Amino acid sequence: MKCFWSTGHQVSLSVYWLYVKSMGVTLSCVMLAFFLLFEATSIYSNIWLSEWTSDPLLMNSTLCNTSEFVDRQKSFLGVYAALGGAQGTAVIPVQVRHVCLSRPQVIHHKHV
Repeated sequence: MKCFWSTGHQVSLSVYWLYVKSMGVTLSCVMLAFFLLFEATSIYSNIWLSEWTSDPLLMNSTLCNTSEFVDRQKSFLGVYAALGGAQGTAVIPVQVRHVCLSRPQVIHHKHV
């Protein structure tokens, strides 16, 4: 059995590679892609909220009954809802994390 020791606070790349191989390269890439999608939509939803709350038309409360105001409000809401949906979709693979959590046992049994 190989022992992986770390000198300091860094984990060697061989440990990460061992986990990637035990999970499967394809599944690892899929999980990474969904993680990046989740992070990107999370960041962009914050940017979108900033844009929404600083929109000059929407800040003018005297225009709140106009069709342009309502249309702009609906478009901001629609994009924000789509970003939330994308975040929800990106979280689904996290529900498959039991695969990742069971991998240390597989590694342990293969090397004992």
